[in-house]
Amino acid sequence: RERFGSRKKEGAVLRIAASTIPSQYLLPEIMVRFRERYPGVRLRVMETDSAGAVEQILSRRADIGFAGTVLEEKQCVYIPFYQDELVVIIPGEGLEGPESAAETAWIRRMPVILREEGSGTRKEAQRLLRQMGIELSELNIVASIQNQETIKRSVRNGMGISILSRLAAEDEIRSGVLRAVPLGETGGKRNINLVFDRRSLHSTEAEKLIDLVREMYPDNV
Repeated sequence: RERFGSRKKEGAVLRIAASTIPSQYLLPEIMVRFRERYPGVRLRVMETDSAGAVEQILSRRADIGFAGTVLEEKQCVYIPFYQDELVVIIPGEGLEGPESAAETAWIRRMPVILREEGSGTRKEAQRLLRQMGIELSELNIVASIQNQETIKRSVRNGMGISILSRLAAEDEIRSGVLRAVPLGETGGKRNINLVFDRRSLHSTEAEKLIDLVREMYPDNV
């Protein structure tokens, strides 16, 4: 019998750094599947933005990461495994939106709320807007906000429009409190990536997670 105050021997720990979208909408299911298969491994998840996830990997504070964009870090390997869609979100009522945000004059004249600097969503939004011929400097940016729940509520209350992952806004879009406008003629596609440091050997646990993600998303990896 274990004596009061004593502790069981700790097993292996897998440290995961994840940006907001994969952390909140993809990682929960992945972790459940991982724990079912490897119950002896403890998971430690650190939610940050994409830049923070990469920084934690490079500083050896995380074994593996999930990021919504590719940063110019040659030491990192990025494995795309999920194709996300960025959309322009507008209030469900009270604002007439175009069929597509390809109508660049419309998005230029609207007040815009963006995710914070370092966010993969912001970086990918900037890339997609540039493909449409729009620079961030041309937009009427009224706020940069880290928390996407705050962004969604601000859009609902008429503060402006925003560009978010469809994953993050799916419930509000389905209920009608927000509407989604496709971003550009071809849609705002971007990859969610597994990230690790090419200079260091993977831990056994990190390899197991990579193999599981490949198994769960075979069409995208």
